Amino acid sequence: MKSLRAPRQFIERSKATEKPKSSSSHSERFANFLENNLYFRIWVSLNKAITILAFGMAVVGFILAWQKYDEDDKKSKEDRIAKSWDVVTRMAGKKANGGQVGAIERLVSYSIPLDVIDLHDTYLARVSLQGASLRGADLRGANLTGANLRGVDLSGANLRGAYLSKADLIGANLLDTDLSYVNFFEARIDASVIQARDLTETDFTGAVLLYLDEDGDDMWDAYWDTLGESSESDGASLRLNSACSAKKWNVSQSKALPFAFPTHACKKSVDYFHFKWWLEYGHPSELPRDPDRLRSQGLKRKNA
Repeated sequence: MKSLRAPRQFIERSKATEKPKSSSSHSERFANFLENNLYFRIWVSLNKAITILAFGMAVVGFILAWQKYDEDDKKSKEDRIAKSWDVVTRMAGKKANGGQVGAIERLVSYSIPLDVIDLHDTYLARVSLQGASLRGADLRGANLTGANLRGVDLSGANLRGAYLSKADLIGANLLDTDLSYVNFFEARIDASVIQARDLTETDFTGAVLLYLDEDGDDMWDAYWDTLGESSESDGASLRLNSACSAKKWNVSQSKALPFAFPTHACKKSVDYFHFKWWLEYGHPSELPRDPDRLRSQGLKRKNA
């Protein structure tokens, strides 16, 4: 007797429509087991607590390390300031660079005020003191050749006989400053120079008088509305008349200059040709104090 067989098409259709066994049943049972397992829940909680504790310890460690770094940095800064002061005071009055230029620049970088500091006859050529406070400082005879004195407060300071050749004093406060016998050869000078206490025999040869705003634009047209209103401007012409310059070496000034540029010759003659050469090719520390020796020393240096 022949057995009955289902048609092949029916068998294939039934296989196609048969639902596959769930492959996630085992994983679901395992997940339910872990969820209901007391020891596993305890392990998860401990793991979370350890993670939070480790993160908190890391934060505390970072804070402590930062505080230690800050304390060390402050101590190191104090040491550098103390050493800089030691160098500056030790080299005050010395006409050669013994590290005082870098030391005083470091003090300025830390915003240390240099008011009433004694730097008379000190070598400070090409020093950068931009924005420093030197109120009432003693800079008599100091060598500030090529110095950056932009925005420096020199009010009440004494610069009698100082060398400021090729120095930049734009924005400097020169109120009540003693600038007598100062050499400003080819310097850039702020208009506040009219507020100086004394300009006797101040050498403006080759210098440029500037009055600039924060953007570097000329402000001479607004002079009488600003600096010209100050009480110190009343005697500006009289003080400037006591200054001097060599006409041959003077440069053109702004046509808006509201006062006369000093033009009478200085009583102390200077060989500006060799003086200019010395400034460009010589060393500022060798700047001769005696103008009479300037020509012979300059020629010797040039022929060397």
